Amino acid sequence: MNRREALKSITALVGYSLTISATTGFLSSCGEKRAVVPEWKSVFLSQADAKAIEEMTEVIFPKTATPGAKDAQVIKYIDDLFKFIYKKEETDKFLEGLKRVSLKAADKYGKPVGGLTSEQYTELVSSYFNIPEEEFSEKRRAANKEEVPTDEIAKDEYYEYYYFTTLKSLTISGYFTSELVGEEVLDYNPVPGVYETCLEETPETRIASV
Repeated sequence: MNRREALKSITALVGYSLTISATTGFLSSCGEKRAVVPEWKSVFLSQADAKAIEEMTEVIFPKTATPGAKDAQVIKYIDDLFKFIYKKEETDKFLEGLKRVSLKAADKYGKPVGGLTSEQYTELVSSYFNIPEEEFSEKRRAANKEEVPTDEIAKDEYYEYYYFTTLKSLTISGYFTSELVGEEVLDYNPVPGVYETCLEETPETRIASV
């Protein structure tokens, strides 16, 4: 066999083997089921705490014509912040607040905070926020002090309002920095054109995402 014939044979053999392997791979992939995306599990919070917190974030940002806090996966943002960013004393204070809120919820509804209905979560969260603005501001300032009250009633209020004011702040920041809200709710323009300093505001005007 001369050199030219040998090259033809090798080329045909390589092409045949590639075609067989590609076809086999294609056919086998057709019969395979798609990989199931594993359910998200918290890295810092317990699953029960994560479930309760997620439901409360949805009260703060419920789903309407726009995505809710659950859609934006705000709970992942909160969980990561406590795991990687927040100081131990901050996370401990937050979780102590959740614990006290949970005890009150159990007394009122007769079940763990993680098992409340949507209506009960709304009622629970609203009871802390639907108070006169001046009173709420006073409770928020008290909750941000380092000194913990000695009176048990005041101590409950101290931890509970630290929990809820922190939760509200994290829900807002987590919601508006999420990819979903950035692309679907805010004015998302990854390749902006001319920079205009003054634009006429209309009811359709949206805050810029990037």
